[in-house]
Amino acid sequence: SPEQTLRRKVEEANLALQLERTHTKEFILEQYLNTSFFGNRSYGIQEASKGYFGKPVSEVTAAEAALLAGLLQSPTRFNPYINLDGAVTRRNTVLAKMRQLGYITDDEYEWSINSPVNLVDASTAAAGGRYEAAHFVDEVKKFILNDPRFGETPEERNALLTTGGLSIHTTLDLNLQRLAEADVTAVYPNQNRGFRDRRKDPDVGLVAIDPSTGYVRAMVGGYDYFDTNAEVHPYAQYNLAVGKGRQAGSTFKPIVTATAFANGVPQNATFSAPGSATIRVAGHPPWKVRGHGLGGAASLTECMVHSANTCFANLIADSRVGVERTTAMAASMGIDTTYVPATENTPARGFRPVLSMALGANDTTVLDMAEAYTVFANRGLHVPATMVTKVVDSNGTVLFQHQRTQDKVLEAADADEITRQLQAVLERGTAKGRGIDRPAAGKTGTTQDETDAWFVGYTPQLVTAVWTGYSQSTTRKVGSTGATAAAPVWQRFMKDALAEVPPTDFDFTIRSSATTTTTIAPTNTEIFEFEGTTETVTMPALNGLNIDQATSRARSAGLTLRRINVDTPPNTGPGMVLNQAPASGSQVSKGATITVEATAGSPAPTRPVPNIVGLPLNDAAAQLRSAGFSVSHEVVAAPADVVMGDGLAPLPGIVWSVTPAVGTVSIDGKLTLHVQP
Repeated sequence: SPEQTLRRKVEEANLALQLERTHTKEFILEQYLNTSFFGNRSYGIQEASKGYFGKPVSEVTAAEAALLAGLLQSPTRFNPYINLDGAVTRRNTVLAKMRQLGYITDDEYEWSINSPVNLVDASTAAAGGRYEAAHFVDEVKKFILNDPRFGETPEERNALLTTGGLSIHTTLDLNLQRLAEADVTAVYPNQNRGFRDRRKDPDVGLVAIDPSTGYVRAMVGGYDYFDTNAEVHPYAQYNLAVGKGRQAGSTFKPIVTATAFANGVPQNATFSAPGSATIRVAGHPPWKVRGHGLGGAASLTECMVHSANTCFANLIADSRVGVERTTAMAASMGIDTTYVPATENTPARGFRPVLSMALGANDTTVLDMAEAYTVFANRGLHVPATMVTKVVDSNGTVLFQHQRTQDKVLEAADADEITRQLQAVLERGTAKGRGIDRPAAGKTGTTQDETDAWFVGYTPQLVTAVWTGYSQSTTRKVGSTGATAAAPVWQRFMKDALAEVPPTDFDFTIRSSATTTTTIAPTNTEIFEFEGTTETVTMPALNGLNIDQATSRARSAGLTLRRINVDTPPNTGPGMVLNQAPASGSQVSKGATITVEATAGSPAPTRPVPNIVGLPLNDAAAQLRSAGFSVSHEVVAAPADVVMGDGLAPLPGIVWSVTPAVGTVSIDGKLTLHVQP
């Protein structure tokens, strides 16, 4: 708002005055130039000089220096790789000012304004040159820039990201990333041609996820992030693995099947699969469907193997399935199903509530589809995808610690049945011949007009989704199906990625169906160890206890506890249980070994927080310190509805709240008092 803008300018003016009192103008300018953004991924004048001109700033000409200075007003608008004419005009404006102020002579000015702009090749124009996995890095940056945990305003978050000295721990496996990029290029070597060139290969998006952790291990978001040739690749820095997404085609059919199984449709059910059909459902217009008919009634396995459109149209039309339940299932598996209805001025957008979603008519991202299929690899458990595990500032303070969770969205037996169906797709169905010489499952997807081709497949260790199409057009055809356009990329990458990993069969062992929020991987760690007894006990609640309490409670229930140490999140003491498997309340065989994740070390003594609310700060702090607590405070106004014991608002200097709250346990003995200003 204008008021906020004025206030910010006043604050900036005050800061400038304070700086001028303590530092020289030369020092201030140096600090400014060393930290400012110059566009083209360059922060600081030195990196900008190397990025644009390939030489240190001490060696630039007056014309080059003026171009760099001109970028500060609008780094994107005056980026010479995108807008050379604008950059030259801005450069010449700076040169004119330099002549006016006597920094250059008339002859130097004339020479400079007529100097050509000699930029380094666009393919290497980056801060310090190229860097790996650039589309993935962009997503990590967005994570920081869009999360208020890293600053209240976008400006604060950007400052923290660019000048805060952050250590950002990610999930990327550089070896898999390099393999993914190489395999995409091997299958499609002509992606670098211009869109109008008929020889241009389709663009490719790829995401690989470890299903047990949700860790994104590789991400290909396009051919070359650093190709800034606007005529050939105007969307080079647009990430094709995320963003708006494209129609998923038949890769969405397993999600419809999952919805059916979750809502009472038997695994051995049959559905009509003629060559064409008109589907009529109340509340929806008649829907004409054709393609891949099987002639009559068919099992869901055969429908999946042959990708029978009419079968899945009849499946979603079944009263037990439907659009709403299918949408809910997709959301629970990690797909963005946000829908914004049309208004008088704007069209509808997002995940449309239409019957044709059964055939993948909605746009979904490569990342979302990969995450959704982890549910099948995980036997019904959804582990949200993540790219960042920890963020630490320059002082060593942990600003963010990823807490992995998993939620059951499908019974293991139903997820296993879908895996069997998708194994058959590779063995004798639409993806026959695209196997990887080890147990694997997957589904092809092709949109009706062949503008998008997909393959999403998995082993117990890795899920990979591949999309192929043309980023500059939603009408240009790939000209082939998911089996011939996308599956070759998937096949080549999965073989390479798993070359050193021993083949593993899918585990279809019947186990407990308890919902769990543990971080323990369902496919990598045996959660239960059956002792041959049929007696069961109720799993106790262990989360939030210290390890001694959890061990005692497990022993009382006739269970053996196994501990795994994990990193300690902020505000958590040593020896504290963060997650358990299976979940509390579920039935477990007596004598089984259960697993907990706990912070390292021995638990600290637990002490309830005494009631010091309403006391002056000094009195409250003294009382707490005498009780053995470590005390800090922050001056912050109480909300309007907070009143003291006398029914009145807190007076200045009075403690109106404490964290952790009064009566709760302070795990680490540290308290923060909130004091009325």
